[in-house]
Amino acid sequence: MRRNLTFFGLTLIFFSSGLSAQQRIPSKGDQLKLAQTILADPKLKYVDSLARQVIKEGFNAGSGYSQIWARDLNTFIETALEERPAADVRGAILLFFQMQQPNGEMVDGYVLKKDFTWHDDTPYYSKNAPDHVGFKNTVETDQETSLIQLLSKYIQKTKDYGILDESIGGLSVKERIQLMLNYLRRERFNATYGLLWGAMTADWGALSSAKRL
Repeated sequence: MRRNLTFFGLTLIFFSSGLSAQQRIPSKGDQLKLAQTILADPKLKYVDSLARQVIKEGFNAGSGYSQIWARDLNTFIETALEERPAADVRGAILLFFQMQQPNGEMVDGYVLKKDFTWHDDTPYYSKNAPDHVGFKNTVETDQETSLIQLLSKYIQKTKDYGILDESIGGLSVKERIQLMLNYLRRERFNATYGLLWGAMTADWGALSSAKRL
C-alpha cells in the first residue's frame, strides 16, 4: 500500500503541475461520482474476500511472510476480529508485550524460532516468550505507536479492557505501555522540535515509481 500511495501522489504532482488551484480541486459532485464508482466495482468484494481468506490462515502479512508485524496487524485488526476468534487476536497482541525488551523498546514483529530462517544481525529475545524471536527495523520509530493503536482498536471492538491488566513478567500491559513511552522519550525524542526522530527511508517500490516518472 505504501508503494501505491507514493506512486499515486507523485503522479498527481506530475500531471497537476500546470493546472490552476481551482482546476485541481474536484467538485463535490465529481467526488461523489468517483466514490459511487469505486463502491460499485465488484472487484472490491473479490479482493476483500481474498484478504479475509489470508487472515483466516494467520496474522502474518501474507503467505510469503511467516512473521507477524505490529504495523500490519494494526492495519487489519478490525477485519481479523471478524474472521478469527478474539482469543487468538488477543494472544497475538500480548506476544508483542512479551517480546518487550528490558529498556522498554518494542520489536517490529516476531516469529517462532523454528521459522527464523533468514540472516539478522540483531535478533531480539525475551524470557517472557522463549519460543519466539523478535526483529526490528531500527531506523523506524512507529513500533511502539503502532502497538498502542493496535491495542486501542482491539479494545474498541471487543470491549476487553481486561487486557490492560494482563500480567506479563510481573508487569501489567498498562505498565509496559508506560515503559514504551519512557523509551521513546529517552531514546527518540528531540526536545527542540518536540518530535520523535527517525531515518528517512524509502523502499524499492517508491524508488522505481519515481524513476518511471
